[in-house]
Amino acid sequence: MGNRKYEGISDKDLEKLTSIVVDIYKREEEKAKTVRRDRRLRNTKLLLKRYRELQIFDEDSIYDASQIDEDSIDIEELMDPFNDCDKAMTIKSIKGSALRTHIIIAHIKSMVDAYRITCERSSSFEMKRRFRIIYDLYINERAFTIEELADIEGVDRRTVYRDAKDAIKDLSLYFFGIDGLDP
Repeated sequence: MGNRKYEGISDKDLEKLTSIVVDIYKREEEKAKTVRRDRRLRNTKLLLKRYRELQIFDEDSIYDASQIDEDSIDIEELMDPFNDCDKAMTIKSIKGSALRTHIIIAHIKSMVDAYRITCERSSSFEMKRRFRIIYDLYINERAFTIEELADIEGVDRRTVYRDAKDAIKDLSLYFFGIDGLDP
């Protein structure tokens, strides 16, 4: 017993303590997985919900002086020798944000299209309806309401909510790949 690190603890108590620590660790790991899954679902819903605004930013962001017409530039201000601006002035933070937004929009479009193909190829009528609902709620130029979609699809509002929720879960995998899988 002279080599034992924990001389005051019996083997039985050490086994109990080890078991408790392992149980606590497993519960904490499950909590962390749930938080990560919830965050991905929340981010998927947020990306879809804000898709139209992000698309406008992607199409209309101006971060470089060359992107605006010369009539709207104050020529006297640009020519002022004490003004350290020049014609090639770029706002790097906006440019970086525009680039990230462009990549995200392109990714969303590509993954929504992949999801559309998957749903269209499915023999499940519910899958086909699920795509139509998520598309019309978040992607279509015209934003439909839950009530309008329920009328169009001939289903109850709760079915529209359920289909949207299920589609968001599905799209989470498309948007985030392996990280979008439910553990």
